[in-house]
Amino acid sequence: MAGDLNLKKSWNPALVKNQKRVWDQEQAKLEELTKINIKNEEFTKEQDYLNLLKFQYGNDFKVDQLNKSEKLKLNKLNWMYEDVPFEEQEEEETKNDAGFIESKEEFNEGKAKVENLLKGNHTFKSKQNTNDRLNRIIGMGKTKSEPESLSDDPLIRIKQQQQRQKQ
Repeated sequence: MAGDLNLKKSWNPALVKNQKRVWDQEQAKLEELTKINIKNEEFTKEQDYLNLLKFQYGNDFKVDQLNKSEKLKLNKLNWMYEDVPFEEQEEEETKNDAGFIESKEEFNEGKAKVENLLKGNHTFKSKQNTNDRLNRIIGMGKTKSEPESLSDDPLIRIKQQQQRQKQ
């Protein structure tokens, strides 16, 4: 029964807490190793890109000779500057899945009107034509005399017919 006493020792490798501690340390080392491998891959890609640039521009190539976009790509900052709103860019027209041509200019077409509305510079023009048509359909704006309005009522017509028949 000496084996049972070893289970009570804190250093025993058969204890679950000691196995968990070892497993956690192994996982941490694996994560560190994968991070190192990813950084090595990024470094090799960067070196390959520099070699391609040297091949393109010649052996006298320096990083200072690159234009702005290539420097950003080399520094991996191009994702921040891809769509800069204050720089004039060529209008791009793309086709969506349905086959319609989409343009960025279409988005900005009503921008001035909306800004004027928000600033309060725009005055609303009332359209009399549509209101008049609607009022004529509804019957608003007309003052009917009582006999005309009573003659329009179908129940009153029925009662009047019944009274005529009785007479």
